[in-house]
Amino acid sequence: MDSKWHFSAQIFLALAFLVSTCTAVALVAAPSVRAASAEARYHVISENGVRVKMRDGVSLVADIYRPKGEDKFPVLLERTPHDRKDGRSMAYELSSHGYVVVLQDTRGRYESGGDFYPFRDESQDGFDTVEWAAKLDYADGKVGMFGGSYVGATQMLAALARPPHLVAIFPYLTGSEYYDGWTYQSGVLMQWFTSS
Repeated sequence: MDSKWHFSAQIFLALAFLVSTCTAVALVAAPSVRAASAEARYHVISENGVRVKMRDGVSLVADIYRPKGEDKFPVLLERTPHDRKDGRSMAYELSSHGYVVVLQDTRGRYESGGDFYPFRDESQDGFDTVEWAAKLDYADGKVGMFGGSYVGATQMLAALARPPHLVAIFPYLTGSEYYDGWTYQSGVLMQWFTSS
């Protein structure tokens, strides 16, 4: 790998992290969502097993948690290979403070269609899901993504596709060089990563 490119990539990733963190903090600190530090002020409505069609026709399954009311709210999206149902209590808490929360199983995992191949479809699927979520009747058009490990990678890969309604990502505990040492070794997928 060209060392100039490698250095540029490191700077880009550091700046991307800084910008995404500042954007996430600004989104959270906005007056319309300051209730996150106060008592819950919304009852929560949940829709489970919602099918979201991707551009290639594959349907991915999501659960939606939203504040009860007529207002429009920002969306927080988590796309996970680890079972979306594990995030229910967090989704209820965030929704009670004025967020629409979408928890989605990634392609080929749990109830979602298609085949799971780590990272391959996350950019396009992330783009399609962000744009779908932004257009929900109760969404204000702003979508943020959050989560760690593989879920952090789903955000970075979605952001690379530049969905117009993605305003913030908050990846943590995730790698930045997937093709050199984590899930791939010299570009070859490590079998341990896909085995359970």
